[in-house]
Amino acid sequence: MNTRRPLVALLALLVVVDVLAGCGSRERVITEEGEIPDSVPDDFPVPADATVGVSVVDQLAHQTEFALALTQGVEEVAQYYVVNLVSSGYVVESSAGDDTRWNISFSSGTLRGTVRIEVGGTGCSVVVSINRSVG
Repeated sequence: MNTRRPLVALLALLVVVDVLAGCGSRERVITEEGEIPDSVPDDFPVPADATVGVSVVDQLAHQTEFALALTQGVEEVAQYYVVNLVSSGYVVESSAGDDTRWNISFSSGTLRGTVRIEVGGTGCSVVVSINRSVG
């Protein structure tokens, strides 16, 4: 009896399962750079002069996160977000910080999110996280 044949078949099966599992995770988590993800609502405020960095979209968890770089200071960007979130119909649930970092929590219906602003480079960096509940 040839014992190598079942072992080779088992190894081939494990490789196929591993490849399929990897493909599934790539389909549900999408990473991009340089563009606001399609999962971000059209009315979500993004400063016109922002440089868009990396974004990650987890389709199964309904979570989106993207990074921006801006030349303005932390407090100026925080003010932009508070004013523009409210004027776009979002509820700002909290907004607090100082000239080095600021955190804003917001909501709109089933959508919840945060804007984290920190000093970085020649201005500040912003990370926006959005979670959408599916009910």
